[in-house]
Amino acid sequence: MQQEKTVPVSAWSFVLEVWRFTRPYSRFVFKALAWATVMQVLALVEPYLLMRILDDVVHHGREAAARVPWLALGAFVLLVITSYTKVLKDRQTRGLAVAMRSELPVTVLGKLLKLPLAYHQRTNASESTSTVQDGVENLTEMAWIAVYDVWPVAAQALVVIIALLTFHWSIPLLICVTLAAYWASVLHTKGYWRASRRKRVALKRQSHKVFGEGVANVMTVQAYSRETHQQERVADLRREWGKATLHEHSAYDRSNFRRNSAINFVRVGTMVLCAYLYFADILSIGEWVFAQMLTERLFNSNFQLAGIYDKVVDSVEPVRTMIRVMSEPDVQADPEEPQAIPSGAPVLKLSDVTYAYPSRPDTPVLSDVNLTIRPGNMIGIVGESGQGKSTLAKLLLRFYDPTVGVISLSGIDIRQVLKADLRKLIGYVPQEVELFDATIAENIRYGAPQASDEDVRRAAELARALPFIERTERGFDTLIGDRGLRLSGGERQRVGIARAVLTGAQILIFDEATSSVDPETIYEIKRAMNSLRQDRTLVVISHQLSTIQDADVIVVLKDGRISGTGTHVELMRSNETYMGFVRRQQNADSALLVAPDPRTVS
Repeated sequence: MQQEKTVPVSAWSFVLEVWRFTRPYSRFVFKALAWATVMQVLALVEPYLLMRILDDVVHHGREAAARVPWLALGAFVLLVITSYTKVLKDRQTRGLAVAMRSELPVTVLGKLLKLPLAYHQRTNASESTSTVQDGVENLTEMAWIAVYDVWPVAAQALVVIIALLTFHWSIPLLICVTLAAYWASVLHTKGYWRASRRKRVALKRQSHKVFGEGVANVMTVQAYSRETHQQERVADLRREWGKATLHEHSAYDRSNFRRNSAINFVRVGTMVLCAYLYFADILSIGEWVFAQMLTERLFNSNFQLAGIYDKVVDSVEPVRTMIRVMSEPDVQADPEEPQAIPSGAPVLKLSDVTYAYPSRPDTPVLSDVNLTIRPGNMIGIVGESGQGKSTLAKLLLRFYDPTVGVISLSGIDIRQVLKADLRKLIGYVPQEVELFDATIAENIRYGAPQASDEDVRRAAELARALPFIERTERGFDTLIGDRGLRLSGGERQRVGIARAVLTGAQILIFDEATSSVDPETIYEIKRAMNSLRQDRTLVVISHQLSTIQDADVIVVLKDGRISGTGTHVELMRSNETYMGFVRRQQNADSALLVAPDPRTVS
């Protein structure tokens, strides 16, 4: 298996990665930070005016009474301005969150859809999708917290320290020392919690995976009466998750106690220090209250921020996973200077092609394959399971790139043309046709969204799909359900053929398209192939002799190599591998025809 690209583990590197994804929304970020800073400066007004009123009353007694209403009115006006500043800050922060939640999923999906097939084959699709979506949501939450919570507290600390320095250096020193100890305690718990948190997240993810598998494979679950078993699997995982969660919360409670102790210490410490400075005629009574209020506000904010910090730490792993996916290299990227595909009938040629999966680099699936696929020919590819037939099809579509050798299209290496241009020329019908939860027409039109209704109908007719479509309740507008489960296997295959035909592809690849269907459907699919071969090149991979025996050229694969090519008649005269393949299939067909009824066998 290929090693996943790791993401730097240092905090600073992680912050830079997060900023890389947040930077497109910097217009919201900087405006929100600016308003948050202004808000923290204005937040000094209330305690400052209270300080002025107290000192005025202490020093001037009743003479200060006339000034109090004016000071109170000024405080009210400035508090209104502060409140409106918060509205402006919140507006920008909400804009940031909405923009990220609207655009980031689209960006991530674009990356996922462009990653090579090999990446998707080594990852669990549902788990990967869920994890990446969690990463997007958590990244948005982290950006919100940074702008809405972290920066305002940092700005508040800076403003408070600067303000208190105007009185005496000892108060800011006490605050700085206590804040350092406070956050050292918070950060100390990070390492202790990390293993517990990862275990909890892993258990939650695994339980979601098992839950989803049970629902996705509900027919198999019900067929084997395993409903209770699936429930118990999820229940066991959720119980373990509950234990891990309680253990983590217990550690959190202990850390919470330490943080509260630090806050209580600074409250008492500030009070004692201010009392000493007051009796030393360094602080006035108003300045004492001012310092006490600012200290109280600052540590209350830090306490709330410490609680939010736990959420941030909780978000790190999903965000790291998303960053890892977004950093995954596209090893099959389009060339920077692509070449145009020559006009005319395309010729595909494989020259000394060898391919080994990255997970098994020393065991090639295909070795030294040389093959020319000429326009208008029907090429049949046969061989036992595991001989590389489907791999060959995926190489032609450039889902994989050869480990050694070249695949060319009309003389041009297919790695030098755009994948989209290559795949416009090649239609693909796999063994398991992938359909969407949409109408039959929408599924057929998927590769050619601008096609007319008449074109869709013509493609369905060529694919021998029209009769069954017309028998459905709403015809082409019939909804076929998730993955097309409302259709039979043969019906899904014919919809897949119609979809490939509608694109106008000059080369059609049928990859075991008849392997899982009944004889009647095989007959219909073969009729479709015969109709299509009139003006297209067909590459047919099949275990069904009847499907490929009329091919212009049959390619026999054995041990990942071509052991022979020719027509059915030629190979039956000269190729032992092909003759053995034919005999085994004829024997299997004969056994099915003469097999006794098992109910009569004692």
